Amino acid sequence: GYHPKSKPVQDILQICLERDIPVITHAGMGGFPPKDFSFDDSGSWKYNDYGNPEHFEEFLKKGLRINFAHLGSTDPSFKWAKTIVVYMERYKNVYSDLSCYTSREELQKMIDLFGDHSTFKERIMYGSDFDVMYFTDKSVSLEQYCRNFSELFPKEIDNISIPHVFN
Repeated sequence: GYHPKSKPVQDILQICLERDIPVITHAGMGGFPPKDFSFDDSGSWKYNDYGNPEHFEEFLKKGLRINFAHLGSTDPSFKWAKTIVVYMERYKNVYSDLSCYTSREELQKMIDLFGDHSTFKERIMYGSDFDVMYFTDKSVSLEQYCRNFSELFPKEIDNISIPHVFN
């Protein structure tokens, strides 16, 4: 429940920058709760913008190593994903993962949108939210989930699946 520009988060990011500690932040509009959750039936939760990658650029310029988890998932305009890919091109310390994309079609959409960007394929990570995603999408097995990645990223599968702590 803390905005990335709030003092407590800024202090933490500064410590991570100074100690060269990589950061993972949830860069999706949804999750738990989902993006359309609200207490007042407005369909908008006040925290939806907290994962916006634009809030972190000040620290990216300074060299903060960061994984924008989920490549801006649940944003139908793909604005957050596009911002993250631009940051990957601009800053050598920016990564993302595709861990929340359970279907082959979702992964293919990301490749169609960003596959021409060399940094996308160099700095995208597999991660694994399968255990979480299984509760929301039981139509895919763990075997199929892993196969989707290995078939759609045949040249990159080692890079995206072997932990390298955001080299």
